[in-house]
Amino acid sequence: LGIHLDGCRVERLYFLAAHPGDAALTRLCTLLLADPVTGQFTWSLLDAHAAREPNRVEVAFRPGVTDIPARELARGMVEIGLPDCAVATGTRYTLAGALGETALRTIAKALLCNG
Repeated sequence: LGIHLDGCRVERLYFLAAHPGDAALTRLCTLLLADPVTGQFTWSLLDAHAAREPNRVEVAFRPGVTDIPARELARGMVEIGLPDCAVATGTRYTLAGALGETALRTIAKALLCNG
């Protein structure tokens, strides 16, 4: 693509349609989402008005596309006693380097998503 990157950090994202409470979220992350040896987790409420961080691209399935990890997470939530709710997944890429909006869009369209 002719774009220079200095690095890329990849994070898995999980979106819940309902907030089950702080303790339930910590339990969910501990039991189902983060490997206690190799992983770590953070969670936060989405803020639609939060400032977009530079060099960050988030990718998720289009509506109507089967999101198997989300389906399995929803099933697992019920199995550990959390309320049933809609779930979606995504991936966050934080790119290091001097990248402008055009370069980010090119990388996103050509490499990170199929659309």
